[in-house]
Amino acid sequence: MAARNIADLREMICMSRLTYVDSDEEFSEDDGRLSRTFDTLSLSTSGTDSRQSSANSYGRTYSAMSPGTDSGIALNGSPEFSRGESMEFEPTPPKSRSKKKKRKHKHASNHVAENIPPKHEFPRADPLPPVGSGRNSSYSHRPSSSSSEGSTNEFKGHFTEAITNRLKQPEQKRGDFEEMLCYCDATVVASWLAQANEAVTNLTKWCHSQDNYVNFAHFWLSDFPPIQRIDIFKLEHGILLDHLGLAFAVGKESGKIRHSDLSKFLEAIYREYPTKLLRSRGEHLFLHYLDVLTSEREDSYKKLLSDVKCSTKNKQYAQLILAMRCFALASVWTAIVNFYRTLLGPDSTSIPVPLSTVAKSNPNRTRMNQAIRHGYVDVIHYLIRMGKVDPRDVDDHSRTLIFTAVMHNQPRVLQFLVQKAKPKIDVNKISDTGNSALHAAANNGNVVLVTTLLKAPGIHVDVVNPQTENATPLHLAVMHGHINVVEVLLCAKADRLAKMGDLTAIDIARDFGQEEVLQLLESDEY
Repeated sequence: MAARNIADLREMICMSRLTYVDSDEEFSEDDGRLSRTFDTLSLSTSGTDSRQSSANSYGRTYSAMSPGTDSGIALNGSPEFSRGESMEFEPTPPKSRSKKKKRKHKHASNHVAENIPPKHEFPRADPLPPVGSGRNSSYSHRPSSSSSEGSTNEFKGHFTEAITNRLKQPEQKRGDFEEMLCYCDATVVASWLAQANEAVTNLTKWCHSQDNYVNFAHFWLSDFPPIQRIDIFKLEHGILLDHLGLAFAVGKESGKIRHSDLSKFLEAIYREYPTKLLRSRGEHLFLHYLDVLTSEREDSYKKLLSDVKCSTKNKQYAQLILAMRCFALASVWTAIVNFYRTLLGPDSTSIPVPLSTVAKSNPNRTRMNQAIRHGYVDVIHYLIRMGKVDPRDVDDHSRTLIFTAVMHNQPRVLQFLVQKAKPKIDVNKISDTGNSALHAAANNGNVVLVTTLLKAPGIHVDVVNPQTENATPLHLAVMHGHINVVEVLLCAKADRLAKMGDLTAIDIARDFGQEEVLQLLESDEY
């Protein structure tokens, strides 16, 4: 996957996304594509050394860079950027405080000066615009380096006014961690970005190989007890806290940062835990995030990685915040999937998929077909409820999901699709061969599938195939001698006199020597 360019980087770390999220809205699907390279958030990790820390009981180990190693971030200056480009940030004064508080803060800073890392110094530059929600967004376009000074100043004025208006909203609360972030060791965070990028790349390859995503989803929804989901989330949350302790080690040692401060900060950047992940539909949220992390949908991907519950006016602190969110999501989601993979044993049957094919495919439609084939009603319900797949969609042969369930002989799936799928699926829709799902079930002699289909609202028992001389399901069942299916169709008032060409079902039974079927058709009982 190609690395993001500087324009993508600026859009990722824009300040308009770093606001307190008051809404309890959960998640939505968007289209679009974006490469998932976390380490291009300007925290370069070239030439770094790593050390092991915090192994958990699920067999996962993390590595984090020792403070002081070269990460591409200068603790006393502006950050270094890839491609030989530079990005400068404009310092913004913190919230106004009383003079008394200012003097107290200054005194405290002098008292522990030897233990406090100096704050980052940023040259003056134009601020970054917010993420545009679409083509018509007021701030979706930024002036390039060749823009005139007038257009740049005009743009800066619009942006500054917009940000000022947002910060003046009295009802909008924001988590302010600027004083805490001055203690953050950027070299540690830089190493996390490299780990996150590698983790998501490997996760993407695995999720798009064979039936891995669908099998994991079924395990997660049905085979993994809820109490164990709570335990594993709790464990991973504790590990993230340990990592934050490493990144803020100087602040902890100087007594300026307490454990409760780290907990509040983690709650702001990993805001899904515990409320969303542990409540109703939390299992669906986890699978949704896994899909977004391993997909190429640009809008939903950006929204996921920038959905933090804090604000800052400092551009480099914004980078650190988003980098730590990237690491939190990548590490937790990868750890849980790896726990499942450990249970399975070696991935001897998993064939890697080139990442270039991920963006070209429609994985959720493929996953729906896989879930139907396996009989995973729970995964089918998830894909439909989350809007991943429209149940009315058809495949390349105009076959509905109902038709696919019949083809794979999955009565439980068929019952779910017929009775509970919303929007309703057209049970009488014919495929490109002219057959309906009822034709296919009658032709195969599967009385359970036929019975299930006949209970579907709006089913047409005498649906015809125009490509085979208006053959009905009864004609096909008679032709193959499926007496049980014939009986069920007759009970549903199938027309014995309907003609396939010039032949009725009775004529076909006589011509094919189906004596038992003939007696059934000529009986007065039906």
